[in-house]
Amino acid sequence: MPAASPDHPVEPSATAVRPAPTASELLGLSALIADTSLSPVTPAVVAKLRQRVGRESAAWVTEIAEQQSRAIDKWGAGVWMVTARALQQASDRVVARYKASLLGSAAVFDLCGGVGGDALELARRGPVLTIDRSPLMTAMAAANLTLDADIAARDSAAGDRSRRMAWSTAVAVNADVTDYPLPPDVALHVDPDRRPPAKSVTRHESGQRGSPRVVRPSDYLPSLEQVSRLLDRSAAAIVKLAPAAKLDEDELGQRLCRQRHRQWISLDGSVREQALLGGDTLAIAGVPVGGRSAIRLFRSAAAQSFAIDAGDVARLDEIDASLPVLDSPPGVVCDVDPAVRAAGLTAALASARGLAALGGPAGFLGSDSRPKNIDLLQCFEVVWFGPCDFKRVRRAIDERSLELTSVKVRGVDQDPGKWLKRLRSVKRRPRPAGPDRGAPKIAAVVAAEVSLLIGRTTNGVYAAIAKPHR
Repeated sequence: MPAASPDHPVEPSATAVRPAPTASELLGLSALIADTSLSPVTPAVVAKLRQRVGRESAAWVTEIAEQQSRAIDKWGAGVWMVTARALQQASDRVVARYKASLLGSAAVFDLCGGVGGDALELARRGPVLTIDRSPLMTAMAAANLTLDADIAARDSAAGDRSRRMAWSTAVAVNADVTDYPLPPDVALHVDPDRRPPAKSVTRHESGQRGSPRVVRPSDYLPSLEQVSRLLDRSAAAIVKLAPAAKLDEDELGQRLCRQRHRQWISLDGSVREQALLGGDTLAIAGVPVGGRSAIRLFRSAAAQSFAIDAGDVARLDEIDASLPVLDSPPGVVCDVDPAVRAAGLTAALASARGLAALGGPAGFLGSDSRPKNIDLLQCFEVVWFGPCDFKRVRRAIDERSLELTSVKVRGVDQDPGKWLKRLRSVKRRPRPAGPDRGAPKIAAVVAAEVSLLIGRTTNGVYAAIAKPHR
């Protein structure tokens, strides 16, 4: 670690040789971490921390404190022991809760558990043993489990029984999962490392942001072959994969796909992960062996999902080719949830809902009327469409007194952020007050909120202004 100084106060995560604190030490620093996270970490703050707890502890306090707002966004109110890199890879609490619900109440072995993002929810449904070969990750996971148990106990005492801790045992173990003596027929949650850091930094210890993502399962740690052997001994299993992981690129991956089920999970408008479900989890999730599915999770509503079986997986190219194609936007345009697109199920969902494709499966979907089932869809009523020309779009918005709130782009190389910024920066021209030719005034009307949809058909790139269906 570079020596901290008033000019260089905090860079504690750039090394792998710094001794990892124990769970007890982290818990002892939790109140200080909470206080430090409330204001910017200045050189003066660092100096005071060093005087109070020493150089090493001060480095951990500042590093962890800087991540608290992000950790709270993922896991809820509390103090959480995390590094930037570990937090980026950890499951959101809503996603972890969903996966935990698929594993029943029996003991679960959480392999490559990191700082405990999934273990927190696994522990709320039954016993869990989370294993990671990094001493730092293990210490943080143990501390987080203790902190979460305290939160659950307070919630339960306050009458919120839904947040009561269900587990009788939650243990964090520092070990290599490939050598750990797992009992037969166990329930597993496996999260292979998908972000190998630079060679000079020990795996898991790097806190550097922007470390390269790994999307090929053949490069995972433990390897796909090692994971496969673990799955063969399990009664129920979930393997967490990157959303873009091409699991069916080789023979081993294809076998895993045939024997299990691939599911893409979205939350808050983005795909969070791809999960490989096996054993008893399939029946609980209600999905077929060898199939694919997309599920959209909500923070305060029931999930929405769509699944196909192994037969339709084999016919995906045929389903794509058979989807009707439109050359212009109809009365209703629909955009599918990102989990559906990531799973390659756009055409399958469109066929099931009686929708056509605007230009092709990579574009928007359309229909003359709103489909009866709008799960995993966002539907819009088209009020104007024409060529994708800025002046024409601006004029159409201005003439109708519309308020643009979002821009969506499908199947074409356009930057939605730039479009939104340009159109919002245009000030509406004042209109004359009336025949008396008095001072120009802007009509006091409430503008309807609309979205701009940009796509491509055989006629070229189009733009459609549309009102979202509520």
